[in-house]
Amino acid sequence: MAVSSKVQDSSRAQVAPKSKVLAHGTKSQSTQIPEEKSKVNDCFSSVIKPLNQRAGTLDPELVEAEAEPKIIKVKQGDGGDFTTIMKAIKSVPAGNNKRIIISIGPGSYQEKITIPLDKPYVTLMGDPKNMPNLTFDATAKDYGTVDNGTLTTLSNYFVGAYLNIINNAPKPDGKREGAQAVALRVSGDRSAFYGCIIFGFQDTVRETVYYGEYKCTGVGASSSGREPFTKQLTEKEAEPFLLLDYVAATKWLLPPPII
Repeated sequence: MAVSSKVQDSSRAQVAPKSKVLAHGTKSQSTQIPEEKSKVNDCFSSVIKPLNQRAGTLDPELVEAEAEPKIIKVKQGDGGDFTTIMKAIKSVPAGNNKRIIISIGPGSYQEKITIPLDKPYVTLMGDPKNMPNLTFDATAKDYGTVDNGTLTTLSNYFVGAYLNIINNAPKPDGKREGAQAVALRVSGDRSAFYGCIIFGFQDTVRETVYYGEYKCTGVGASSSGREPFTKQLTEKEAEPFLLLDYVAATKWLLPPPII
């Protein structure tokens, strides 16, 4: 799993709305992601084709799961199958082997959301023109550092698209214990996020990954005050992460869902 993102503010981390999970399997396995942001989307689209153009290259279980996706609508008020995201997730059977797209209507959903380990192939999708807010205010004091995320994904093949994922707990003041407030925790494999914006004050995104920064820009790009475990990567150190074959994703990654 790899999520391509740009931290624009150290206190409120964002995944840029057009961020992509960057993938493997280019025509040349040494093809590098373009440094020019304007060229990244075209590079991605030239490699990660729709399902019907990927015959023989995707994992067979994924092809079967994507064949007949089911759509569940979450909407506040009338007109949806459920009024909360967690009710929709609970309706997904354990051991699910089909793509379930949970379409989330606009508005704010004050919920602590978890995708269980035994429910793969789940997509949470908002409207890119009116993105829903997934909010909660959990902290490490109440839930522990690992389990306080507003959105926690434990299953494989998860997709998040066009969501504001927010932990609105107060900013740590250096005095309160357990003030860490995770917005997103990703523990499943083969996960992708498209157009998501992630807000939080500390430990905004929690993943089991190496933490490094390379050519960051924006208000929060200054490395002063960073934790000791962070690392400013040299060009040589960053190179493996800038190749499109980094996560072998031509076997599993698909373009953003359209419904």
